[in-house]
Amino acid sequence: PSPSPSPSPSPTGQEAVFAGRTEDDRASLAIIIVAGEAAAYLCDGTMLEAWFEGPVADGRLDLAGPNRATLTGIVDGGRVSGRIMAAGLATPFVAGAAAEPAGVYRASIVEDGVEVLFRWVVLPGVPPLGISNADGVRDKAPALRLPEGTFVTADGTTHRADRVSP
Repeated sequence: PSPSPSPSPSPTGQEAVFAGRTEDDRASLAIIIVAGEAAAYLCDGTMLEAWFEGPVADGRLDLAGPNRATLTGIVDGGRVSGRIMAAGLATPFVAGAAAEPAGVYRASIVEDGVEVLFRWVVLPGVPPLGISNADGVRDKAPALRLPEGTFVTADGTTHRADRVSP
């Protein structure tokens, strides 16, 4: 069966996914809202990334991340608009409602005794952008295959990434 579109957030807290780009076109962004909580991931596919979490109340997002990163915005029907301040970036953004497989994907593996965190932002109609982070060393993540949600590391091993919920 084909995926159905994600619904717009409602007062009852249904899941909604919004995906878009920053106004300066430097990075992609996906926001997931479930039951009054939101998570968001910002990524340029090379070095810039930021993770945000926080509440959604009365259609307003007030999300925070490490190193004083913030994402604020307003949910207005099928879109979220707002402002991001993170990793040296301060820019407005607009993200539209998006159906699966759009969203944020995450995986964690151990390579040579070091935990490696992989995250991807998936927007409709474009290849996923992702970054790997091995003990603070960032690099471009391997390609995420959709709809399977799998990726292959340099040693040829296939791994599965999970679609993130707040």
